[in-house]
Amino acid sequence: MANEEFDELEEFEEDAWYSDDPNEEKKVSLQSKMKAFVPVVVVLVAAVYFLPSTVGGKINLSSGTNIEYGQGANMAIACSGSTNVTVTPKSFLRNAANGAGTHYLESIRVSNIPSGCGGVDFVLNAYNDSSSTPLALFNSTSTSAVVYNNNGTFQPGAGMSGFSISSGSGSFEITFNDPVAQSSSVFKLTIQSTQHTFATCGQGGTCSIGDVGPGGGTVFYVSAGAFTETGAPCASTCRYLEAAPNTWYGGSSDPAMQWSADTTTASGVSSASGAQSLGKGYSNTASIIAFNSTPGFAATAARAYRGPKNLTDWFLPSYLEIDQLADYSNARGNVGFQSRYWVSSEQSATRGWVRYFYGVPGYEGGYELKSNTYYVRPIRAF
Repeated sequence: MANEEFDELEEFEEDAWYSDDPNEEKKVSLQSKMKAFVPVVVVLVAAVYFLPSTVGGKINLSSGTNIEYGQGANMAIACSGSTNVTVTPKSFLRNAANGAGTHYLESIRVSNIPSGCGGVDFVLNAYNDSSSTPLALFNSTSTSAVVYNNNGTFQPGAGMSGFSISSGSGSFEITFNDPVAQSSSVFKLTIQSTQHTFATCGQGGTCSIGDVGPGGGTVFYVSAGAFTETGAPCASTCRYLEAAPNTWYGGSSDPAMQWSADTTTASGVSSASGAQSLGKGYSNTASIIAFNSTPGFAATAARAYRGPKNLTDWFLPSYLEIDQLADYSNARGNVGFQSRYWVSSEQSATRGWVRYFYGVPGYEGGYELKSNTYYVRPIRAF
């Protein structure tokens, strides 16, 4: 593309933007700017259409970077005082298998952010030219992208997921993992600064015993410092354990199952290997399933649980992990729990450990034949 064509693309209209001050609302016709992209799109699609690696993929325009709608617009927001922040949206073309392509609003850069905006949430929205309802931007239906300014470090706001943030000095760029707003539909962008909303336990914030965890279960263990749950996604940064509800298997209470479909083979999760330790339940469960993956048994059922948040990291607890759950249960009168629960460690090739929750005076646990049926409750670390 000739240099003068790029210069034309980067011109911006004086009335192109909107601030969160109701008296300063302005509107932009971004659709008119997208018309200037058509010659670029045609040239690039013609050049790459027959390359298998690009068909159905993503084409970044302008020599490896995304096309900008313009150089950026300056606007005042509530926290910035007399300083205008600069907002620059960017577009990309997603190529289709039939040679057609569609531009999407993929990322938005906000720069020149003053120190007076520390500790606030920035809320970004996009609108078409005929409705006051925000357009979906990402995650299929999410209309607001919230970015928290943690005193100069920019991160997703409470409960936010589905985008990444590149944080700079007085600036950030938010990039949607799966953008859904077509560039031709975006006529107005808005940015507002609001009081920061702190994340709840279920949104990744600080948790206390009894809170609803990110997986929809109940937090029953809080560590003063990070611990390692071997093999789990949180790895060496785990702080909490949450238990699934007693209705996790579809009934009104925990199901009773055999330890495994294989009741005569050692799975390598003996107490001698450290399998009873806190932080070993996830890896124990993986080892049991590696020996026998038949569905509907203690380890396989716990591992197959997804919960309301569709998480895939639930497991059968180790002895010291379920010991914490038993303490939580006993302190609350054992509401929702049964008497004996399987543990993800074994005493021998034919016997697995069981934790007694109540009803067995003088005993906290023992080992039983793997062919016996005892109750099962999945947990997860985070």
